[in-house]
Amino acid sequence: MLATLLTISNSNLHKLLFAVIKLVLVFLVIWLAAFSMDTTKRPHRATHTLRVLLWHWPFGKSSNLSGDVCLDLYNIRHCTLTDDRSLFNQSHVVVFHHREIQRKVSVLPTRERRPSGQMWVWMSLESPSGNKNVKELNGLFNWTLSYRRDADISVPYGELVSGRWAHHPRPKTGLATWVVSNKKRTQLRSLVYASLRNHLRVDVFGKSNHRPLCPDCLLPTISNYSFYLAFENSVYQDYITEKLWRNAFMAGAVPVVLGPPRSNYEEFLPPDSFIHVDDFHSTKEMAGYLKEVAGNESRYQRYFEWRKTATVKLYTDWRERLCTICTKYDWLPKTKAYHDLEAWLHRCSFPLPSPSPPPGSDGVQIVAGSKAAGCSLSQDLQCSHSSPAAERLFSSLSASTMTRLFDSLFIQTPSTACVCVCTCACECECKCVYNCV
Repeated sequence: MLATLLTISNSNLHKLLFAVIKLVLVFLVIWLAAFSMDTTKRPHRATHTLRVLLWHWPFGKSSNLSGDVCLDLYNIRHCTLTDDRSLFNQSHVVVFHHREIQRKVSVLPTRERRPSGQMWVWMSLESPSGNKNVKELNGLFNWTLSYRRDADISVPYGELVSGRWAHHPRPKTGLATWVVSNKKRTQLRSLVYASLRNHLRVDVFGKSNHRPLCPDCLLPTISNYSFYLAFENSVYQDYITEKLWRNAFMAGAVPVVLGPPRSNYEEFLPPDSFIHVDDFHSTKEMAGYLKEVAGNESRYQRYFEWRKTATVKLYTDWRERLCTICTKYDWLPKTKAYHDLEAWLHRCSFPLPSPSPPPGSDGVQIVAGSKAAGCSLSQDLQCSHSSPAAERLFSSLSASTMTRLFDSLFIQTPSTACVCVCTCACECECKCVYNCV
C-alpha cells in the first residue's frame, strides 16, 4: 500500500516538475522574444554593427573614415562611422556639431522622413556661452555629447589614466607663461593677468600678443617655464580644457588655473597637482607664492608626484568621440528627447543684480559676486543698451585704472569667481550668471 502511494506521489511529482519546467521555458521564450524585439522601432541591427552618421565635420576639418576606424584606432567593435548623407535612412545615430547648425536650423534634415528609432546627438565642446541660438533646436535631439559629466555621452578634453611618465620636467629658464589667442579686456582672465603682471613677470605668447607659436613649438616653449596660466575663457562646471591637459601637463609646467572652483578641479585631478587662483586673497599674494615655490626645488617637485602613478590621455580626435557613442548606445534611453535644450545647457542659472558703479571707477560698472550655494559665476555679460560713447570710455581706460578696480574688488571678495565689467556704465543692465557646480 505504501509502495503504491509512493509510486503515485512520485508520478505526480514528476508531472508537476515537468509542468513547471515547461512553464518556465514558455516564459523564457516570451521574454527573449520581447527583449529581442525592436521596441523603439530603431533601424535593425542584423549585423550587430551600429552606423554613426556625422552630418557636418566640426569646423570644416574632415578626417579619414575608410576602413574600420573605431576598431583599428580605438579597439571599439561593431561601430561604423560615415559622413555620407545618402546613408541617412540606414544610420542608427546622426550627430550634429552645434557650430555648423547654430546659424540656420534649415541645414538639419528635418524635412526628410526620420527613420523610427533613429537617435540624434547634439555635440559641442564649447562652454554654454559659446553656443548660440539653442532654443531653435528644442525637441530635435535625443542625446548630448559634451565635456560635461552630465551629458549622455561625456568626453572630456583629457583625463588622468594609470601609467608613469618616462621623463621628468626639464630645467626651467622662466617663471610663468601664458599662451592666448583671443583675449578680451572684459574677461576675468584678462583682469587677473592685468593685475598679476604688476607683481610677477609673465611671458605671453599667442596671436593676441603678436607672438604666435607654431603647433610644434607650443609644448617646447611652455616646458621652459615653471608655471603655466591655464586660464579658461569662461567659468562653467567641468569646463577644464586643453589649456590644462595639454598646454600645462604635457609640457611639464605646473598649471595655475582659473575656471570652476577648486572642488570641481579636484573631481578630475589630485589636489596638489595644480594651483588655483581662488587659493589667494590677491594677485600679489599669488605672485609671492609662485616665486617662493619656484625657488624651492623639493617643494616645486611635489606638484609632479602624481606622475609616478598616472599619465595624461588627451581626447583630440573627433573620430574617437564619435566611436564612444557606440560604447554607450545600448545603455542610453531610446525614448529620451531634449524639449528644452537651452535649459540643460544653462542648468541652474539665474541673473545677479548689478550694483551702482563704485567710486573712482571712471564710470565703468563692475559686477562681482562670491560663490554661494555651490555655484560659481560665469563672466557672461549682457548689456541691453550699449552706447559708442561708453565703449570708447572703457577702451580708453589705462592698465593702472583696470588694475586698481580689480585689485580692490579681488581683496574684498576673495572667493569671487567672476568679475563683469559693463562698458555701458549706467545706461544699461549688466548681469552675471550663476552656474551650479
